[in-house]
Amino acid sequence: MKSDFLGVFLLIFLIIITFSMIRRRRSESRHYDEMQLKLRAAAYQTGFYVTALGSLLLIFLMDEDLVNLNRFADPSFSVFVVLMTGIITFAVTCIAKEAFFPVGGGGNTYLFLYTVIVVLNGILSIRRIADGSIFENGRITFRTGSGLVCAMSFLAVLIAILIKKAQAEDEVAE
Repeated sequence: MKSDFLGVFLLIFLIIITFSMIRRRRSESRHYDEMQLKLRAAAYQTGFYVTALGSLLLIFLMDEDLVNLNRFADPSFSVFVVLMTGIITFAVTCIAKEAFFPVGGGGNTYLFLYTVIVVLNGILSIRRIADGSIFENGRITFRTGSGLVCAMSFLAVLIAILIKKAQAEDEVAE
């Protein structure tokens, strides 16, 4: 239980640091141009559709006569997975279309922050998997599985940022 409280404390600490960094960055002259705003709107739409379709799929998967996902995962955990899928869809779409960072924003702060989130949630998740506490009464719950979902989600965004940065470096080199 102490590790859960430590994880929550670290998460709150990271959120405070993140918001202070974002506030400081916003006070600088960085902004999204019109094309980026248009691309972000399309990415929001895509994320919404993914969330809506994921929710419909979840309804069918939770049906006791079909798959009965409730035997394996708590409904709160399942809904969290669907929500994170929509958010990650938005983020990766924005990154791919170069609309994730404001004009002049390189994203190094995000790389650091996302790496910390992946490492901390990854360590907690690996410990839960290793000691078997990821399952409560034979099911993954929000409390036990959300760290794993967050680690995988932020890892996907981190990989997308690194790929985009590598592509940009290749274009500059040419």
